[in-house]
Parts: sequence; structure tokens; C-alpha cells
Amino acid sequence: MLVGDTIWSYFQDVFPYTHYIIIVGDNDAGKNSALLLYKYLGYRVFYVTSASAANYYTALGDKEEGQVTIAEDEADDISHDKDKRNTIKTGYSSGGSIPKVETEGESNWLTYCHKWFAMEELPNDKNMKGILDRSLVLKFVTGNPQYNIKEVIRTGKDPEYEPLYEKLMEIRKILFCYRLLHREDQILNVKLNVKNRTAELTKP
Repeated sequence: MLVGDTIWSYFQDVFPYTHYIIIVGDNDAGKNSALLLYKYLGYRVFYVTSASAANYYTALGDKEEGQVTIAEDEADDISHDKDKRNTIKTGYSSGGSIPKVETEGESNWLTYCHKWFAMEELPNDKNMKGILDRSLVLKFVTGNPQYNIKEVIRTGKDPEYEPLYEKLMEIRKILFCYRLLHREDQILNVKLNVKNRTAELTKP
């Protein structure tokens, strides 16, 4: 699913809504590694730790929606920060925006984009409901992968890791090219036996 979402992120701006990904797990479960891989392969990823609502506004901008995707580590506070929570709740659907008065006038910050969050455990409060309704929650456990993505990204020119990094960059370029070639392709509206919010999170 994460591979599919990574590819799909390059076409988020041609769809009316998106689901979010919430990764939950202990410190050694690989949450950060998943976000790091998405940072390199996802569409224009704003990778950040413990972001504020203002950080979101700056990254998302007020010109054209769907210009970035977001990957936030240590996102345990997403239900406590009202502005950030509203940004997440309105940002799953095209057309969402939040007006703010700035020193140079009023800005209408756009909120729509695909988002990944990583946290040690889900906040247990009622404010989390509106976010969970828009998310698919994945529970990570400790594994034994052959390679550590952090070592692949910073290889020290190691002969084992350097080819993996070059392959990572090659895939990144291919994905950008794929978007350029296929953004205007027709994508059929597949009929599923789901409706309402569940349909919004899974179609087409």
C-alpha cells in the first residue's frame, strides 16, 4: 500500500480527495525509515518533525493546491494543536483552505495534499476522531531489513551502498518523468461496494 501511495502522490492534484497514512510503532519499528524513503520517492515531500500549523501554511502555499505532500515524524500533537488539526481535517479534500490575516494582508492558505504521519501511539482523545476518519492506520513492528535506508542515503561511498543510493535517485527521476508523461491520462472511476467517507478514502 505504501508503494502504491508513493506512486499515487504524483497524481494527487487530479483527484478530489485523498486518505492520510498514520504509522504507529515503538522507537525501533522503522517509522522514521518509512518517512525517509517517502521523502526521497514521494511527490515534492515536505519532510518535517513536530511541525506547527504555520510550517504547514508555508509549505502548502496559497497559489495552487496539491503542490507538495507532507511527511511528519513525531506527530503526536496533531490532535492538540487546533490550527494544525483544522489544516489536516480540511486538507483531505480539494478546495479546503484556511484564511489568515498576515502583516501584508490576508492570505488564504490551501490545505489539500497527501500526508503521512508517524507517532509512537495514537492520541486517545475526541479531537483525534476527525483525523482518524480521514486516515489509514498502520501498526509497525520491529523487523530485520537487509538494508538501513539511513545508510543508503549517506553511504560514505561504500561500494555496497552507493549503487543502492544511485538506484534510489534513478527511481525518483523516473517517477517525476512518469508524472510529466501521464498526468493528463484518463483514469476511470472504478465502482466499489463502499460509500460515503470510506469511498472517499479508497476511490478510484
